[in-house]
Parts: sequence; structure tokens; C-alpha cells
Amino acid sequence: MVNLNIYPNVLTFSILIDGLCKEGKVEDAEEVMRHMIEKGVEPNIITYSVIMDGYCLRGQVDRARRVFDIMIDKGIEPNIFSYSILINGYCKKKEVAKAMQLLGEISQRGSKPDIVTYNTIQQGLFDVGRIGDAKKIYAEMLSRGPVPNSSTHRTLLKGYFRYGLVEEAMSLFNKLKINREDTDIELYNVVINGLCKNGKLDKAHAIFEKLSLIGLLPDVRTYNVMINGFCLQGLLDEAKSMLRKMKKNSCLPDNVTYNVFVQGFLRWSKFSEMRTFMVEMADRGFSFDASTAGFLVNVVRENPSVLDMIPELHSKNNVVINGLCKNRKLDEAHAIFGKLSSIGLLPDVRTYTAMINGFCLEGLFDEIKVAEVEKMAIRTPLELSGQASEEESHRTGKIIQVTDIADFMTEEVRGYVDEIGLEDIATYCKDLETLGNFLMRKN
Repeated sequence: MVNLNIYPNVLTFSILIDGLCKEGKVEDAEEVMRHMIEKGVEPNIITYSVIMDGYCLRGQVDRARRVFDIMIDKGIEPNIFSYSILINGYCKKKEVAKAMQLLGEISQRGSKPDIVTYNTIQQGLFDVGRIGDAKKIYAEMLSRGPVPNSSTHRTLLKGYFRYGLVEEAMSLFNKLKINREDTDIELYNVVINGLCKNGKLDKAHAIFEKLSLIGLLPDVRTYNVMINGFCLQGLLDEAKSMLRKMKKNSCLPDNVTYNVFVQGFLRWSKFSEMRTFMVEMADRGFSFDASTAGFLVNVVRENPSVLDMIPELHSKNNVVINGLCKNRKLDEAHAIFGKLSSIGLLPDVRTYTAMINGFCLEGLFDEIKVAEVEKMAIRTPLELSGQASEEESHRTGKIIQVTDIADFMTEEVRGYVDEIGLEDIATYCKDLETLGNFLMRKN
């Protein structure tokens, strides 16, 4: 581009910076911004906001604040969007006091918070248990604006139900129904779910049964929360009846549906029924999510005989880790992985592959966890496959060094990533047995 005497402008640089931030390479994005300044192209509010958002997405709100302050020092007036990025970042870190301070600063600068800003603050307040302040924010919106929207009401209802304020939640819900405000299926899902989780299953079921009378069709989320409500109460026959109704109404069960049932069967020790659902679950291409995997580990820890009732887990124990990694719950996957051997679920090649693939898809090659998983992966063909026992590794009088293996894995995996991309890394990882054979020939 430069060779053609076409020089990038602020928009071009901002697009590049945005792409880097979305890949998590925020430091590189800042380096590009410094480069553009050296070339005489001044960043604008979009450039700074994109970098702020990149840091907030990584949980590095202090760095985002530093960029925000630099922007102000440069004479660029922050707008609602840039304020909202910081406020959202602070709320997710549960630093709501700082978020509230910024909210006040918006008004001091002569601007007015928009609905997104208010909704973010409201959610943040509920997350730290400041229910009274959340109510005040809602009252302020009603009196001075902006007008609350469907997201506002869902957040408020979820907050009430979360802290057991069922009467207040239902009072708000009834007002919304009377005024016909935001009473779509998403709002009803919040109410039904909140009632179920607060032990008001009969009320939830009654609302569910009336949906068709008011012209609303239950979606997969509606059925899932009702099924979960029945499972929580041990009413598994009613849950299965709801599943049949779901299928009859052409609403296909999803991964959540099956995970809800598996947890229900685990909770009430219905292991034979769980086994049947697990087979159907696998046939449909679904797998355990983070919650179910953790639940299973806890149940097996207390009752190891569960493994004998579910023999599939001996040969397919990777379903636990795979489910976590598919949902990109890598921290949970790593934690569960460490517990598997203690309950008799020995990892196999596919288990390690799932772990490696999960970290690779996140691009976390330089993280300690990746190094750990790489070492674990090497153990699989050498220690678990039976093709390379400790005695075999000494056949030539040489001991395979873990560091050599880790180096080999790192270069091989990175080479494949550079050459064919992250999406195809699983294809390489699926046959880690070849790595064991390679290392045996090498030594």
C-alpha cells in the first residue's frame, strides 16, 4: 500500500487496531497506534475506544483507564460509547463504585447516560448485591429517562428472583402485563425460570400453560427452564412429559436440554435412565457442559459405584473434558482434568486432544496452561496407550526427556497452526499415537 504511495489514514489504522484487539493482541494494537502517531496520523476517539474495549475484554480495566486518560490528555472529549466501555469493564470486575463515579462524571461533562449505560450499571449493582441502589437507578430512569427497555426489565426481574424477592418480581411483572410493556417470550422465560428456582413450580407451570392463550409460543429456552424446574423437584416423569410436548410442538431439544436431564438423573440417583439419555445425547452430537461435568465429578467422588452403572465412561471419559472445551470453559476443564484420575476416569488420547484443541482455539500458546497440557499430551501415547511402556523406553539405554517432547510438541503444533490454521489443529491432534512412535524411533 505504501509502495503505491497510498498512505493509511486514521480509519485504516483503526480497522487494523480493531482486528488485533479482537484477537486479544491489545499490546500489538497499541504499538500500531504509536506507529501511526509517528507517521503523523492522529488517533481519534474510535481508535482509543477500540483499544479500551480490547483491554476490558481481557479484564485489564486499569490499562483501559490509562488509555482513557491519555485520550483526554490529548484533548479528545470522551463520548457515551467510551464511558460505557469503561463502566462495563468495572462492573464485570465488580468494581461498581468506580463505575458509579464514571456515571456521575458523564452528567458533569454535560452529557446524558444512554439506556445501555444504565442497564450495565443496574446489572453491576445486582452482581454485588446492592439491590437498593439498583432500584434507585430504575426509579431514576422512570423519572428522568432514558425510558427502560426490555433488557432493563429482564435485568430487574432476574435481580429480584436472584435474591429471593419473588413478590417484588411478580409485582413488576404484573405491571408490565397490564401496560403491555416488553411482555415477549424472553421476559416470560425470565419469570418462569425465576419462579422455578425459588421453588414456585406450580406458579411457573400455570404461566407456562397460559402462553398459547396470549399468543406466545414457548421456545427451547422456555421448555428448558420448565424441565429444569421439574428436575430440581425430583419430578422426572413430568420433565420427560414436557420433553415429549416439546418435540410434539416441533421444538427440538438442544445441548442444554440434555444437560438439564443428566443433572436431574444424577441429583436423584436415576443412573440407568441417565445412561439412556447419555446415549441419545451422544447420538445427537451433544456433550456435557461445564456445570454437568462438575456435577458428575462430585457425584462420582461421593459414590464411585456410579462408574460401574455407567460403563461408557470408562471408554469415553473424554466426554467430560470435551464438553468443557467445546464450551470454551478452559479453566473448568483444567480443574476437572486434575480430578479425573482421583475418581477412576483415566484420560485417553481424545481427552488430551480436547484439552490441547481447546487452548489452541483460544490462541493461548504462550500460557503456562498450554505448556502443561502439552506435557500431559505426551504422557498419553507413552504411558496410557500400552505401545511404549517404561521398559520399552529403555530398550536402547536412553531415557526420553520430557523437555525434548515438549519442545517437539510446541514446534509441531505451532507449525501446523501457522500452516493450516487453528480450525484444522484437531485433525493433527487426533492421532497423538504417532508422536509416541516418532519419539521411540528418535531414541
